Parts: sequence; structure tokens; C-alpha cells
Amino acid sequence: MKRLFDKLRDALDRYEAAGLQLAEFTALLALKPEPTAGREQLLQRLRALDSAEHSPLLAASGVHQARFIVLERAKLAASEAAPDFPFGPLVFSLVHDGDTEDVLHELVEHCGETLDGLLEHCADYPGSKDRDACVRQLMAARVQSGYAYYDSDAPRREVLRALELRRRFVEF
Repeated sequence: MKRLFDKLRDALDRYEAAGLQLAEFTALLALKPEPTAGREQLLQRLRALDSAEHSPLLAASGVHQARFIVLERAKLAASEAAPDFPFGPLVFSLVHDGDTEDVLHELVEHCGETLDGLLEHCADYPGSKDRDACVRQLMAARVQSGYAYYDSDAPRREVLRALELRRRFVEF
């Protein structure tokens, strides 16, 4: 409960300082055809990013949550998969404050190496050295999801208490 309260306090502090404009960004990025080893490398990098204690993607000041997910994953065992088996797209989902393009520019500026390690597996990825082209590609791949995912290991009971506290705060 304390962690959820701390997150609420942080959000309120940001709101008081500059106004809280939460937005979501979701992009579907086509993965380029690669041999199984390239796909394994992408999955290893995604696992490493997911298990990092502090996500490098949070280096951009407006980022609250960032996720990469590979859809339609087939078995990766070389004996079971042809080089062109269905793999992808890569979903990039982001919850942030402020203007989406500004946040993407900051993300590419501060996290270019991390993004390159993942997005180099995507078709036509220009690389983070060309920040404008990178942001254009991400924006072109955008889909409207209307849904912001937040990963929390808090028990359901704590989440419901936090939502109730939020409701009471808004009514106050």
C-alpha cells in the first residue's frame, strides 16, 4: 500500500508542478525476416530489459511505463522453425506525460543504445543516430489503443484500496 501511495504522491507532485497530462502511445513494428539466432537475440534482450531493476527506458523524464512485447511467437528451436516462420510484430507501449513526439525524442536521445538493441530487428529501423527519422518511424507505426497498461506486483486488495482512495480524493 505504501508503494501505491508513494506513486500517487509522485503523480500529484508532478501535477502541481506542471500539470499531469497522461497519454498512451502504442506502435506495432514489423520485424524483419531473420534467422532463428536473430530472433533469439531479440528475445534475450527483451528478457534482460524486463528483468532490469531500473529500466533504462525511464531515463526520459515523461515516461511512466514502457513495454515491448513480441506477438505471434512461435517455437524458436532451430529444428522446429523455418527461417521465415511467423514472428512479430513488436508492440511498443508507452505511458507518458506531455506531448508524445517530444517524449519519443527524449527517449531516443537518452536511451538510444537500448532502443537500437531492440529496434534493429525491425524492418527499416533508421537507428537512434537519426533521431528525427526514428521518431517518424515510431509515429508512423502508431495505433490508437486507448488503453494504458501499468505493471504492478501489488495485490488486488491494495490496488482496490488505492482506487477507492483516489475516488475519495477526487470527490473531496
